[in-house]
Amino acid sequence: MAVSFVAILIVACGMALLAKRLRLPYTVVLVVAGLIVSALSAAEQLGLNFKLTPELLLQLFLPILLFEAAFHVDLKSFLNNKRAILFLAIPGVIVGMLLTTLLFMGVGELFSLGFPWQLVLLAAAMLAATDPISVVALFKEFTVSKRLGIIIEGESLINDGIAVVIFAVVVKITSAQLGLTLPHLDTAESLQAMTVVLDFLREVLLGTAIGLGIGLGISYLTSKFDDQH
Repeated sequence: MAVSFVAILIVACGMALLAKRLRLPYTVVLVVAGLIVSALSAAEQLGLNFKLTPELLLQLFLPILLFEAAFHVDLKSFLNNKRAILFLAIPGVIVGMLLTTLLFMGVGELFSLGFPWQLVLLAAAMLAATDPISVVALFKEFTVSKRLGIIIEGESLINDGIAVVIFAVVVKITSAQLGLTLPHLDTAESLQAMTVVLDFLREVLLGTAIGLGIGLGISYLTSKFDDQH
Protein backbone atom coordinates (compact mmCIF):
# COMPACT_ATOMS: atom_id res chain seq x y z
CA MET A 1 0.00 0.00 0.00
CA ALA A 2 2.92 2.35 0.73
CA VAL A 3 4.20 1.99 -2.85
CA SER A 4 0.72 2.67 -4.22
CA PHE A 5 0.36 5.76 -2.06
CA VAL A 6 3.73 7.13 -3.23
CA ALA A 7 2.75 6.42 -6.85
CA ILE A 8 -0.48 8.36 -6.40
CA LEU A 9 1.45 11.30 -4.95
CA ILE A 10 3.86 11.24 -7.92
CA VAL A 11 0.96 11.25 -10.38
CA ALA A 12 -0.67 14.12 -8.47
CA CYS A 13 2.55 16.16 -8.56
CA GLY A 14 2.89 15.51 -12.29
CA MET A 15 -0.66 16.72 -12.84
CA ALA A 16 0.13 19.88 -10.86
CA LEU A 17 3.01 20.67 -13.23
CA LEU A 18 0.83 19.92 -16.25
CA ALA A 19 -1.97 22.14 -14.93
CA LYS A 20 0.48 25.01 -14.46
CA ARG A 21 1.80 24.61 -18.00
CA LEU A 22 -1.71 24.43 -19.49
CA ARG A 23 -2.96 27.24 -17.22
CA LEU A 24 -5.91 25.16 -16.06
CA PRO A 25 -7.28 24.63 -12.53
CA TYR A 26 -5.26 21.87 -10.87
CA THR A 27 -8.34 19.99 -9.62
CA VAL A 28 -9.84 19.82 -13.12
CA VAL A 29 -6.66 18.26 -14.55
CA LEU A 30 -6.48 15.85 -11.62
CA VAL A 31 -10.08 14.67 -12.12
CA VAL A 32 -9.53 14.17 -15.86
CA ALA A 33 -6.35 12.18 -15.15
CA GLY A 34 -8.23 9.99 -12.68
CA LEU A 35 -10.98 9.31 -15.22
CA ILE A 36 -8.44 8.39 -17.90
CA VAL A 37 -6.53 6.03 -15.61
CA SER A 38 -9.77 4.35 -14.54
CA ALA A 39 -11.02 4.01 -18.12
CA LEU A 40 -7.78 2.44 -19.32
CA SER A 41 -7.60 0.12 -16.28
CA ALA A 42 -4.03 1.32 -15.87
CA ALA A 43 -4.27 1.39 -12.10
CA GLU A 44 -3.80 -2.36 -11.71
CA GLN A 45 -1.01 -2.47 -14.30
CA LEU A 46 0.89 0.17 -12.36
CA GLY A 47 0.36 -1.68 -9.13
CA LEU A 48 -1.92 1.01 -7.74
CA ASN A 49 -4.03 -1.25 -5.56
CA PHE A 50 -4.57 1.56 -3.07
CA LYS A 51 -8.20 1.45 -1.89
CA LEU A 52 -9.95 4.62 -0.79
CA THR A 53 -12.22 3.42 2.01
CA PRO A 54 -14.83 5.62 3.73
CA GLU A 55 -12.83 5.44 6.95
CA LEU A 56 -9.63 6.57 5.22
CA LEU A 57 -11.43 9.44 3.51
CA LEU A 58 -13.24 10.67 6.62
CA GLN A 59 -10.44 10.14 9.13
CA LEU A 60 -7.37 11.10 7.08
CA PHE A 61 -7.98 13.12 3.92
CA LEU A 62 -11.07 15.16 4.81
CA PRO A 63 -9.72 16.49 8.17
CA ILE A 64 -6.47 17.59 6.50
CA LEU A 65 -8.32 19.37 3.69
CA LEU A 66 -10.72 21.09 6.09
CA PHE A 67 -7.91 22.10 8.45
CA GLU A 68 -5.88 23.62 5.62
CA ALA A 69 -8.90 25.56 4.34
CA ALA A 70 -9.88 26.78 7.82
CA PHE A 71 -6.30 27.69 8.74
CA HIS A 72 -5.94 30.08 5.80
CA VAL A 73 -9.41 31.63 5.85
CA ASP A 74 -9.72 35.32 6.76
CA LEU A 75 -11.46 35.01 10.13
CA LYS A 76 -12.60 38.64 10.28
CA SER A 77 -14.19 38.49 6.82
CA PHE A 78 -15.67 35.08 7.66
CA LEU A 79 -17.38 36.41 10.79
CA ASN A 80 -18.61 39.52 8.96
CA ASN A 81 -20.39 37.27 6.45
CA LYS A 82 -21.35 34.45 8.80
CA ARG A 83 -25.11 34.78 8.18
CA ALA A 84 -24.82 34.28 4.43
CA ILE A 85 -22.27 31.50 4.88
CA LEU A 86 -24.33 29.57 7.43
CA PHE A 87 -27.52 30.05 5.42
CA LEU A 88 -25.92 28.54 2.32
CA ALA A 89 -24.06 25.81 4.24
CA ILE A 90 -26.97 24.41 6.29
CA PRO A 91 -30.45 25.13 4.88
CA GLY A 92 -28.90 25.67 1.44
CA VAL A 93 -27.43 22.17 1.38
CA ILE A 94 -30.67 20.62 2.64
CA VAL A 95 -32.79 22.49 0.07
CA GLY A 96 -30.32 21.54 -2.66
CA MET A 97 -30.58 17.88 -1.67
CA LEU A 98 -34.40 18.00 -1.74
CA LEU A 99 -34.48 19.77 -5.11
CA THR A 100 -32.05 17.19 -6.52
CA THR A 101 -34.32 14.45 -5.21
CA LEU A 102 -37.35 16.00 -6.92
CA LEU A 103 -35.39 16.40 -10.16
CA PHE A 104 -34.26 12.76 -10.15
CA MET A 105 -37.78 11.59 -9.29
CA GLY A 106 -39.18 13.69 -12.14
CA VAL A 107 -36.68 12.22 -14.60
CA GLY A 108 -37.46 8.74 -13.31
CA GLU A 109 -41.19 9.27 -13.82
CA LEU A 110 -40.63 10.79 -17.27
CA PHE A 111 -38.63 7.81 -18.52
CA SER A 112 -40.45 5.20 -16.38
CA LEU A 113 -37.27 4.22 -14.56
CA GLY A 114 -39.06 3.43 -11.30
CA PHE A 115 -36.39 4.61 -8.87
CA PRO A 116 -37.36 4.12 -5.19
CA TRP A 117 -37.50 7.53 -3.51
CA GLN A 118 -35.26 6.28 -0.71
CA LEU A 119 -32.40 5.53 -3.10
CA VAL A 120 -32.96 8.79 -4.96
CA LEU A 121 -32.74 10.66 -1.65
CA LEU A 122 -29.52 8.80 -0.85
CA ALA A 123 -28.00 9.76 -4.21
CA ALA A 124 -29.04 13.39 -3.67
CA ALA A 125 -27.40 13.35 -0.23
CA MET A 126 -24.14 12.19 -1.81
CA LEU A 127 -24.30 15.11 -4.26
CA ALA A 128 -25.34 17.70 -1.68
CA ALA A 129 -21.91 19.13 -0.90
CA THR A 130 -20.43 21.64 -3.33
CA ASP A 131 -16.73 21.76 -4.15
CA PRO A 132 -15.96 25.22 -5.56
CA ILE A 133 -12.19 24.85 -5.38
CA SER A 134 -11.84 25.34 -9.15
CA VAL A 135 -14.05 28.42 -8.96
CA VAL A 136 -11.99 29.80 -6.07
CA ALA A 137 -8.82 29.24 -8.12
CA LEU A 138 -10.33 31.30 -10.92
CA PHE A 139 -11.32 34.01 -8.43
CA LYS A 140 -7.65 34.41 -7.54
CA GLU A 141 -6.77 34.99 -11.19
CA PHE A 142 -9.50 37.54 -11.92
CA THR A 143 -10.81 40.57 -10.09
CA VAL A 144 -13.74 39.29 -8.04
CA SER A 145 -15.49 40.75 -5.02
CA LYS A 146 -13.65 39.74 -1.85
CA ARG A 147 -16.99 39.26 -0.09
CA LEU A 148 -18.19 36.83 -2.76
CA GLY A 149 -14.94 34.89 -2.49
CA ILE A 150 -15.10 34.56 1.31
CA ILE A 151 -18.77 33.51 1.18
CA ILE A 152 -18.02 30.74 -1.31
CA GLU A 153 -14.91 29.59 0.57
CA GLY A 154 -16.68 29.69 3.93
CA GLU A 155 -19.72 27.84 2.64
CA SER A 156 -17.59 25.11 1.07
CA LEU A 157 -15.64 24.80 4.33
CA ILE A 158 -18.76 24.15 6.42
CA ASN A 159 -20.97 22.25 4.00
CA ASP A 160 -18.63 19.23 3.84
CA GLY A 161 -19.31 18.40 7.47
CA ILE A 162 -23.03 19.14 7.09
CA ALA A 163 -23.22 16.91 4.01
CA VAL A 164 -21.53 14.03 5.84
CA VAL A 165 -24.04 14.30 8.69
CA ILE A 166 -26.98 14.49 6.28
CA PHE A 167 -25.70 11.46 4.39
CA ALA A 168 -25.36 9.45 7.62
CA VAL A 169 -28.94 10.32 8.58
CA VAL A 170 -30.27 9.47 5.10
CA VAL A 171 -28.46 6.12 5.19
CA LYS A 172 -30.34 5.27 8.39
CA ILE A 173 -33.64 6.37 6.85
CA THR A 174 -32.99 4.31 3.71
CA SER A 175 -32.01 1.19 5.66
CA ALA A 176 -35.12 1.49 7.82
CA GLN A 177 -37.50 2.08 4.91
CA LEU A 178 -36.09 -0.72 2.75
CA GLY A 179 -35.42 -3.13 5.62
CA LEU A 180 -31.70 -3.28 4.94
CA THR A 181 -28.99 -4.32 7.37
CA LEU A 182 -25.80 -2.36 6.81
CA PRO A 183 -22.32 -3.24 8.16
CA HIS A 184 -22.22 -0.30 10.58
CA LEU A 185 -25.82 -0.87 11.76
CA ASP A 186 -26.72 -3.91 13.82
CA THR A 187 -30.26 -4.17 12.51
CA ALA A 188 -32.58 -2.44 10.12
CA GLU A 189 -33.85 0.34 12.36
CA SER A 190 -37.34 1.74 12.53
CA LEU A 191 -36.81 5.49 12.65
CA GLN A 192 -39.17 8.23 13.65
CA ALA A 193 -38.94 11.89 12.68
CA MET A 194 -37.77 12.91 16.16
CA THR A 195 -35.00 10.31 16.05
CA VAL A 196 -33.72 11.75 12.78
CA VAL A 197 -33.77 15.30 14.16
CA LEU A 198 -31.97 14.26 17.35
CA ASP A 199 -29.33 12.35 15.38
CA PHE A 200 -28.72 15.39 13.18
CA LEU A 201 -28.45 17.79 16.13
CA ARG A 202 -26.19 15.43 18.07
CA GLU A 203 -23.77 15.03 15.17
CA VAL A 204 -23.69 18.76 14.39
CA LEU A 205 -23.42 20.06 17.97
CA LEU A 206 -21.01 17.40 19.21
CA GLY A 207 -18.88 17.70 16.08
CA THR A 208 -18.78 21.48 16.46
CA ALA A 209 -17.74 21.23 20.12
CA ILE A 210 -14.97 18.73 19.36
CA GLY A 211 -13.79 20.79 16.39
CA LEU A 212 -13.63 23.98 18.45
CA GLY A 213 -11.71 22.24 21.22
CA ILE A 214 -9.13 20.70 18.90
CA GLY A 215 -8.92 23.87 16.80
CA LEU A 216 -8.21 26.07 19.81
CA GLY A 217 -5.57 23.62 21.02
CA ILE A 218 -3.79 23.52 17.65
CA SER A 219 -4.08 27.30 17.31
CA TYR A 220 -2.37 27.71 20.68
CA LEU A 221 0.42 25.30 19.71
CA THR A 222 1.04 26.92 16.32
CA SER A 223 1.26 30.35 17.97
CA LYS A 224 4.34 29.10 19.84
CA PHE A 225 6.30 28.41 16.65
CA ASP A 226 8.29 31.11 14.87
CA ASP A 227 8.42 29.31 11.51
CA GLN A 228 5.72 30.92 9.36
CA HIS A 229 5.90 28.13 6.77
